This record gives sequence, C-alpha cells and structure tokens, in this order.
Amino acid sequence: MIDEAATADQFSNQKFKLIIAGSPGDSIGIIKHISIDLYDVRQAKTSCDLHNSLSEDVWDLVIIDVKVPDIDSVSLIKVLSSSNKSFRLLVRSESDDEVDRVLALELGADDCVALSCSPREIQARVRALLRRCTNDIQKEPGLSVEQNRDLGAELFYEGWVLNRDRCVLYSPSGDVIALTNAEYGILVNLFREPGLVKDRSSLLNVNSESSEYDIRSLDVFVSRLRKKMNQYNGHDLIETVRGRGYRLNVNISRVG
Repeated sequence: MIDEAATADQFSNQKFKLIIAGSPGDSIGIIKHISIDLYDVRQAKTSCDLHNSLSEDVWDLVIIDVKVPDIDSVSLIKVLSSSNKSFRLLVRSESDDEVDRVLALELGADDCVALSCSPREIQARVRALLRRCTNDIQKEPGLSVEQNRDLGAELFYEGWVLNRDRCVLYSPSGDVIALTNAEYGILVNLFREPGLVKDRSSLLNVNSESSEYDIRSLDVFVSRLRKKMNQYNGHDLIETVRGRGYRLNVNISRVG
C-alpha cells in the first residue's frame, strides 16, 4: 500500500492547498478521502464561496465534487478552465458514464473520475496532479537543468509564445490563452522541436512509472487545444500525422 506521508514528503515540506466545491458531505464526498494532515484543505459549499476563495488565495488543486448547488457542473468547469489561475482542476463525474468524463476533459478539466471511483484511486489521482505541479515548478520533465536553462522562460513559433513561468500561450496578436496542465505539456513538447513528429506517449510525458493520463485521451486534449487556438487563427498550428502522432505545422504562414 502507498504511504501517503512518504509521498507528500517527496513534494515539499509545505502543504499543497486544495479546495473542494460541492462536496455532498463528509460521509460520501471526496473530502472523506483527502487527508487534512497531508494537505491544506478547504470546502466551498457554493460557486460564490469558491470564487471568493480563489480570489483571496493561491490554490494548487480545485476539486468539483458531484454537484455544486448554485451552478451546473458544465458551466463551472468552463469558468474555471478559462481563468488564468495556475491551479489544476479535478472533477468527480455525476455518473459512471464515460461520456460525462470525456465531456469534462473537453471542457477543460485536468482529470475526471467516475462517481463510483474508489478512495484509493481518488488519492492516487490527487497525488498525480500535485506531482505535476511540483514538476512544473522545478523543471520540465525529461530535461536536464542545463537544458531547461537554455530553453528560457518562453518558447516561440511563428509568432506564438509559450510562457513557461505562467503556463499560458500568447497568440501572435498578444491575446492570452489559459492552458490546462495537459494542454501546456503538449505544447511544451511540440514547441521544443517544431516539425518533429511526437507520438502520444512523448506528448503526455508518459513512462513506465506514470499513469497520470490515459494516452488514449490525447486526441481529446489536442482537440480542445485546437478549439482554444482557433479563436485566434491558430487552428492549423498543430498538424496530425496519421498513424504517428502530432507536430507543429511547418507549412503555415505567420499570423498577425
């Protein structure tokens, strides 16, 4: 069995800050499975409470637990994923239907668990998202300290700028595009080597010791990313290479 305390020590001596919105109660909600000894946990009963907390402090992870009484989950996910905050977003689906989980991912959630998801899996997914927070702060996965220093805080391609400090994308005209953790990871890999085809495993930084994302979900993440970029004339930036993966399109003209 995983020792949660030992796992937390690997991250930092400072507790990660989690806020859970819409938990139906300690007896059946996600809050029951989150250790308050390991994390700084707060509950928000309504979307108003949630937004007030987000504006007052910096949070590492926001969890939407089933239903929030004053707003539907779809609207709340849209609002949270379009914000420029740096938190990760975990959603607990209102059912066990795969369609609901895929929809949550398409709307901008970093991860989504089924209603019947076991406590052990919930704990593992929380740890996985927080581990990605730590990786983003320290360095990009897979790169040495020297390589990270050489890349600098920004990556550029055809007028687009990916800011690695803020985890946001700027369009050629200067518009700010907020990114989820998965979207950011995809773009970092593509921007590092424009024109080089990247398979699904490499785009999600998947290895033998990581199960943070199902690589089959990559197409969903890329589709969602394209929709965001399409608003700023960037729908052709990511090219699909059938049977192989994705790359940045080397045949486009700079926009803006």
